[in-house]
Amino acid sequence: MNESMRELSEQEISQVSGGAVSLPGVADVSGVVGNLTSTVTGLLGSVLSTVGGVVSGLGSALSGLTNNSGI
Repeated sequence: MNESMRELSEQEISQVSGGAVSLPGVADVSGVVGNLTSTVTGLLGSVLSTVGGVVSGLGSALSGLTNNSGI
């Protein structure tokens, strides 16, 4: 009786640790990594577009200054 209870509890523990715990854990980690990747990519894209806009604005301002001053 005691031996069968021990086997049952070991099976339950292995089922819980192998199936129910690890698979959702892996799915959660991959989801979090995916969210972080998309967030970082979005931030980089917005920063790059902002920098590009500033650079093009500076370029047009410089060309306007040089045209107006006759340089």
